Amino acid sequence: MRSNSRPLAALLVILAVLAPSAPLASAAGSGSIRGRVLGPDGEPMPAISLHLRNDITGFKADATTGPDGAFQFFNVPFNPYELHVEAQGFQAVHRSVDVRSAVPVEIPVSLKLA
Repeated sequence: MRSNSRPLAALLVILAVLAPSAPLASAAGSGSIRGRVLGPDGEPMPAISLHLRNDITGFKADATTGPDGAFQFFNVPFNPYELHVEAQGFQAVHRSVDVRSAVPVEIPVSLKLA
């Protein structure tokens, strides 16, 4: 009976050593930002350019809305950002976005006529 408990004990030691490192791996991760751009009439706005910036870290990413007005930024390091949406004939939209976890941040954007 004693020989059967040794592999189990060894496995428990290995798990105890590896388990604390799992949260550290995710702590240095990134998140994502997603949403939809809608026009003044509530309809999706395709082909709208979005710019995500953090002037302190120098991070920059661009996205364009799809046919359904949806956009997404992937692999965004945990930090605060400014999201800029500018389209001809509409008021510019500037939003502060804080990415702090792997849970996607939802940002709905409604454009208004200029």
